[in-house]
Amino acid sequence: MAAITVEHAERDDSPQTRREGLQFVATRTLQCAWEDRKKLEAELIAWPGHLYPHATNMQARVHSVAVKPFGKQAADEDGLPVYIDAVLTVEYRTPGAYTARSISGTADSVSGSQIYSDVKYVESIEPAIDNVVLDHSRFLWEDYTKLEPAEAPSLALPSWEYSFHVLNGTFIPPVAQEATGKVNSGALTTRLGHLFFKPETLLYLGPSVSRTMEPGQSGSRLDILHRFLFKPTGWNHYARSAAPTGMEKFQRIVLIDAEDTPYNTYELINLFNITFG
Repeated sequence: MAAITVEHAERDDSPQTRREGLQFVATRTLQCAWEDRKKLEAELIAWPGHLYPHATNMQARVHSVAVKPFGKQAADEDGLPVYIDAVLTVEYRTPGAYTARSISGTADSVSGSQIYSDVKYVESIEPAIDNVVLDHSRFLWEDYTKLEPAEAPSLALPSWEYSFHVLNGTFIPPVAQEATGKVNSGALTTRLGHLFFKPETLLYLGPSVSRTMEPGQSGSRLDILHRFLFKPTGWNHYARSAAPTGMEKFQRIVLIDAEDTPYNTYELINLFNITFG
């Protein structure tokens, strides 16, 4: 979220919200010193637009700003009217009216798209297999010969690569850089296909971003690909040699000198505001 540096206050009757179809609209009423009004307006409308602070998961951004005087009128040395304060009516909107939604898929793949004005969301899943090498000392050949370490069998576990693609986007979620290389601290459900991920099973690989600008246009659009790896056993669970094969084989480990604190290879973070909100 772009920082607002101008000192201001939000009035008591603010904010007010409404729905226009499936589009979220919020109106805030802000008050600042008269001489600061232009700077505050500029900070609010600076690309890609100030993010609505009362519900950042809505991804509503400034659509328009109206300024009016407040307080006693006076005149400056040129005879122009000046006032004590300015009141700014700031309207925030989500990217655009919902126009289409489609979900399609098979047992092996799921994909979906959702269009908000010229912004398009596409999610996809690519199946994969994660092979975990087992402890060779737990097995024998059928003639009762011991296995060599290089002959150890593996346990095949289903896995996915989940992607969320934003076409014609206007911003990169601020949390994306901090979240790269970390796993989800809470359960998540995707916004299109309603896929469910348990805590600590989704590793965020970070965004791949490209920017497009049309000739003669002041703004630009972003193509953002958010990539995740799903691991059903959990990214902070480890294969235990003495445990049975299967999902129960994967367990947590703890630090001996830290009061049984679980050891996490991957740090936990809230991934909700990247693509799931």
